[in-house]
Amino acid sequence: MSNALRFHQLSKAVGNQQKASVLLLQQQLSMCFSCCTKMRDYLLRV
Repeated sequence: MSNALRFHQLSKAVGNQQKASVLLLQQQLSMCFSCCTKMRDYLLRV
């Protein structure tokens, strides 16, 4: 296997990992945001 091909596969794997972590971060942020919104609504109601 040539070095260029190996590097390409490696960078592709790293890119996929970065995409996955960004997705995870977005999910966590949206969960946090909805939780904060619920908390705010609750506090406004009380």
